[in-house]
Formats: sequence, structure tokens, C-alpha cells
Amino acid sequence: MSARGGALPAPDYRPDIDGLRALSVIAVILFHAAIPGFGGGFVGVDVFFVISGYLITQLLVLRAGQPAGRWFAEFYLRRARRILPALVLVMAVTAAASFWLFTPDELIRFGRSLTLSVAMLANYAAREMGGYFDASWRTTPLQHLWSIAVEEQFYLAYPLLLFVVLKFARSGARRGLLAAGMVASFALCVWASRYHPFVNYYAPVTRAWELLAGALLALRALPPWRSRALREAASVVGVLAIAAAVVTYGRSTPFPGWYALAPAVGACALIAAGSAGGSVVNRVLAWRPLVFIGLISYSLYLWHVPVLVFRTYYFIVEPGVGTVLLELLVIFVLALASWRWIEMPLRRRRWLHSNRGFVIAVVAALVALGGFGIYLWKSDGLPNRFSGEAKRLVLTARIPDPEGINCMARSGERIAAGDPCRFGTAARPGNVVVLWGDSHALTLLPAVRDIAARRGAEVRFGALSNCRPLLGALSGFSTASTEQRCLDFNLAMTQAVAHLDPQVVILAGYWRFPPAESVALPGLGGPDDLPVFARSLAETVRHVAAAGRTVCVVRDVPEFPYDVRHALTMAQRRGISLDFNSVTLADAVEQQRGLDLQFDALENRGIIHSVNLREVLCGTGLCRMSDDHGVPLFSDAHHLTIEGARFVEARVEQCFAAQPMLPRIR
Repeated sequence: MSARGGALPAPDYRPDIDGLRALSVIAVILFHAAIPGFGGGFVGVDVFFVISGYLITQLLVLRAGQPAGRWFAEFYLRRARRILPALVLVMAVTAAASFWLFTPDELIRFGRSLTLSVAMLANYAAREMGGYFDASWRTTPLQHLWSIAVEEQFYLAYPLLLFVVLKFARSGARRGLLAAGMVASFALCVWASRYHPFVNYYAPVTRAWELLAGALLALRALPPWRSRALREAASVVGVLAIAAAVVTYGRSTPFPGWYALAPAVGACALIAAGSAGGSVVNRVLAWRPLVFIGLISYSLYLWHVPVLVFRTYYFIVEPGVGTVLLELLVIFVLALASWRWIEMPLRRRRWLHSNRGFVIAVVAALVALGGFGIYLWKSDGLPNRFSGEAKRLVLTARIPDPEGINCMARSGERIAAGDPCRFGTAARPGNVVVLWGDSHALTLLPAVRDIAARRGAEVRFGALSNCRPLLGALSGFSTASTEQRCLDFNLAMTQAVAHLDPQVVILAGYWRFPPAESVALPGLGGPDDLPVFARSLAETVRHVAAAGRTVCVVRDVPEFPYDVRHALTMAQRRGISLDFNSVTLADAVEQQRGLDLQFDALENRGIIHSVNLREVLCGTGLCRMSDDHGVPLFSDAHHLTIEGARFVEARVEQCFAAQPMLPRIR
């Protein structure tokens, strides 16, 4: 530890830690840029957490002799100068770009994200957008701020805890208390990774163990590694553990939890080896180019997601190699500029030297950004920002109505009792149609309601997001709780069908996701010579089939490589055609070739009826994105708008006209 002149004491500088920061931020950026070989680059954030816990605890322990008021005030002012200047700049630039680019729905979501990010609650905003690996990243340029929010929430409570521990506990007890907290947090993380994965990824309480691991290193919980061989071996194992996670992990890895041990333990090993005298790996990490990247790593992290999101959003298509290299250069230049002219001057008090002036300026900026975020969040998305055809596009593409969306929250108990959502009134007793599935079934609801109304039928609708109507098999979800919820919902729907005794049951789903290679549960029936997916679908039909009842499966729509509504709007604004990246009928057939073979096998055996929406949407050879009036048929890459549902209505009506049958399952 060292202190120079009259300055307050600070920990000795560790260039190898800046080198470790560099590797971490490079891994994260290349992961988000979809560079092959970096599928697990997201673990760089876990390395950051360990480093943060180590450095912050070192700093706090070193200054523990100060009066409590000064100790806390100095810590939080130091954090504010470290975190807020560049963060405010990035949020302001991102807000301006989003205001110019985003469609109304996206701008409303961005407004909410901005508001929560200003309040250091970006992790909650990110959690509500879905999983970390979901497509929502494409239109959420602030979602990466979740990790900064987790740190800041942790540091609201941790300094007080550490102050009490340092004041009242002996050295061994201090480490014991923090170790107990680390173990408890890790145990909760492992449990939640199985049962509450979205919450787990973004929750400070289940991420605290990584920060506490770094804190324990700062409190010298490990004995000094005097053996050079031990330091060399530990550092090699540490860097290999991190590298292995970066290379072998991916979007399907249930993370964090047990899998987070590799990057966290790897970071601990490297920090501990460097503290005890260093190693060859630590000296490599202290290489000056790496150290410099580590110095600007915070700005690199802040800028990389907005640049990647806005580039893809504006140009619609995924970038080529040359474009990715240009993106990385832009990220580096922006990070270097904000570090050089914003981050460092304010951090070192070259600007706003007075703490009072700094606090006033930062609070004013945050209030302004928060107010703007609330304005966007509570607005209608400000469609008048657009003109002409672009404005018509954003106003005419309608997502499913709120009634249908609300149905997806109906309890399983109510559904099992025969009371899924009801639309319309049957002209005669028993004239009922059941629509059952996931969000793709929801998009068909407008068409089914229209058809039923013409036929004097009552519609009963039951759907659960990401839950295909399949019995007897696991769907391929990464968490047990999601699987169980889906199984319970589908069982409730079979009970609802038994209560309602409908004339028609329509099964619709995003059949491609999760992958069709489902895992059979004990007792799965169906033809033994068919794959699990087909047997599971046959099992579903067996549970709902009855004499005189039609069971109809809706084969899925084509999937586009972009959000169709956004792509049409952006193409119109830029004056370009999307023909260069269109989806053909051949593409759509290839997308679902494996599923179609299984549907065909079931249909040939008389087990199901099916209708194919791709034949309508892609009948001309190119899959349509809009109707004859230019209204988008899709609200994203694979969900129909209300207009899209009505475009395929005639094909869906074939389900009503199909001959009823009692399927032959064996």
C-alpha cells in the first residue's frame, strides 16, 4: 500500500489486474458482436465482479481508520466520479439515437429502460425484457447496464456491512463472516439457476458471492503463495478456466450457478498469484497494450452495446466481417474519447473540482435523463416523429389485442376447471372451438375469433408463452421450473377440453423453439418408430380426441432474420428495398424441414389434420412481409400481426372444415 504526498492512501497499483480487465471486456464485446469462438464471452462480467470486490475492499480497508462519516462520504463520492460521468454521456447519446431511430413500441420500452437505468435499476429493466440471451437485446441499447446496477446495489449495503465487521470483529471472524455470506449467496445462485433463471441472472443477492470472493482475497483469506511453482500453476489454471468458459459456454448454458465457478475461480487464482509475487501469466497480463485497454475498459463496456444495437437496427441485416471490424474500431474510438475527455478529467477533478459542484451537475443530468425517460415511457411512442409511409407503417401494424394477452396469465386451476378465456357465444350448445398453444397461438386468435363468429361458435383460448401444446415429453427448456410450468399448463388444457367437449381443437405453437429434439417422459405413447416430438404431439391428440371432434395442427409461419415491422419501417425511411435479404418459400421449407417430415408422418397415419400457413404467406416464391396495402403481416421475426392473422384466415378456416376423426395413435 502506498500514499504519496498529502494524498489519501491508495492500494498499490496492479497492472496485471488492468490486463485481466482487458481480457474480460474483450471477451464480452466479441460475444455481443457474435464473433465465432466467443460464445461464452459473457463470463467477462463475472471476472469484473471479482476484480471489483477485490479492489473496492482493498480501498475500504486501507482507509478504515477514518471517521465513519468521512469514510462513507469519500467512498460514495469516489464511486460517483468513477461511474457516473461516462455513464451519463452514454445514456444521453443513446437516448438521442433511440428517439431518432426506434418505432413507437420500441421507444416506449426504451423510455422505461432509461428511467430505471438512471435509478440504477437497469437489472430489473433487463429482467423484465426476458433472458439475457433473448432477441430483445437487438432493441435494448442499455440492457448491458444491468451489471453496473448489480454492483451499485451491492455497494449500497456492503460498505456498511464491512464497516461493522472491521470495527467489531477480529481478523479471522471478519473473513468467516464474509465467507459465510459468499457461500449463502452461491447456494442461492445455484438453486435459483434451476428454478428462477431470469431473476438469478440479474439479482444482486445471487451475484454477491463473486464480489465477496474478491473481497476475501483483499482480506487475505488465502495464505501467501510463497512457492513460485504454486503461483505459476495457479495462474495457468486460472487463465485456462476463464478461456475454457469463453470458448465452451454458450446461450444454452444454464448460467450463472455452478458454471459461474470457472470464470470466478479463475479470476481469483490470477489475482492471488499476482498478490503473492506474480507469475509469467501475471507479467503477460501487465503488457502495456493490454493494460491500456484495461484502463479504458469501463468506457469500452459502456459504448459497445449501443454501437452494436444501433448499427444492426439501422442496416437491418447482420454485419459482415468488414463491418464488424469497423464497429469494433468505432467502439474503441468512442471509448478512448470519453475516457480521455470525460471520464478521467472528472475522476481526477480537473473539471468540477468541487464535490458540491460535481454532485449538483450530475444530479441535474440524471434528473433530466430520468424525466425524459418517463416522458417516453408514458407516451404513445411519439409516432409523429415519422412522416408519410413510415408513419403509416408504425401505426397500422397491430400486435394482438390486450384481451388475448391477459388470457395468458389465467391460472392453471381455473383452466383445468374448464374456464379458459371465452370469446363470443355459441349459437347452439356444444358449438365450441378451443385454441391451445403459445404466443404463436395468440397471434392466430383474431382469425379464429372471426371464423367462429361467422359460424356461430364460441372460442375458448388457452396459451402460455414458450410452451408448445405437447404432452409426454420435455420441451427442451433450460430450467426445471419452466418445464414443470409448461407440463402443468398443458395438463390443465387437456382437462379443460374434457370439460368443454368442443367440436374443434386447434393446436398452434412456435414448433421450432425449443428444439424439436424433446426428451420423452416415462409412459410416452405414440408410434415407436417416430421421433419424440411426433410421438409427443400424437400423445396430445390422444388426450383431446373424441368421436366427432376435429383436432387440427397449424404448421408454423416462416421466420425472418430481422424484426419485420422495424425492417419495413427502416427500409422505407432509407429508401431501400428488402429484396436483398428476403426469405423465399425454399428458405421457409428448409427452416422447418425436419418438423414437416414429422407432421407429414402423423397426417399420413390419420393421427392429425394440419394446415400450412407458409403456403399462403410464401405462395409467390417470396415470403410476404406486408399485405397488398403495405401493412406489415409480422410484428417481429415470427409473430403475426392482427393483419397477418387475417391474411391467413382462409387457411385457418380449413381446420373448421376438416372431417372429424378418432385418431389412430398406435
